[in-house]
Amino acid sequence: MQRMNVSSKRRNRTSASLMALLLTSTALVGFTSAKAQELPTGGSVASGGVTISNPSASQLNIKQSTNSAIVNWQSFSI
Repeated sequence: MQRMNVSSKRRNRTSASLMALLLTSTALVGFTSAKAQELPTGGSVASGGVTISNPSASQLNIKQSTNSAIVNWQSFSI
């Protein structure tokens, strides 16, 4: 019975180490992906009242002045 306890403890330690590694790598992937994202580009108003402005490289303003509108984008990635 004593061997079973030692084996079980090793398995739990290994599982905990793998879980910590997985969580760390997942957190790092999410962090680097967020920096690589870009704003939508090439907005063209097809219908409705919409004003699109780009005051800086990291900001895009979209103001809608009607109840409904359609905007076609050249690139838009989530």
